[in-house]
Amino acid sequence: FEEAADLRDRAAALARVLRRNQRVQQLIEAGELRLVFPDGSGSHIRDGRLQASWGPDGQARFEPAFGQPASDGPESSPASHVAEALCVAQWLDRGTRGCVLDHASGVWRSALPRLPSFGAVGERGRRSAR
Repeated sequence: FEEAADLRDRAAALARVLRRNQRVQQLIEAGELRLVFPDGSGSHIRDGRLQASWGPDGQARFEPAFGQPASDGPESSPASHVAEALCVAQWLDRGTRGCVLDHASGVWRSALPRLPSFGAVGERGRRSAR
């Protein structure tokens, strides 16, 4: 049983890494995204990085420092780009109810079929949340 649990845990870790990779790749392939929410607020995302956001009144809520869009210059590392893209992906997963994709310069796609979770099965045969 211990070997099976170890194998299950390794499969679950692999599935988590693959899901994260899919989400980052999805955002990068989408290019520039403009999202508009029901209240009129919105966000501009480029290659998985937040470029700007505005409130319902149209006033800027976030603009990159010095008025320059986020770039892949020397101060930007691949790890920081992935971390920011993961943050944006988690935000999209949590808080985009009613959001409209107003523009995408690339391809916006879903990763289907979803990867399995490999969570442990509870007493009643349901997978536990992990």
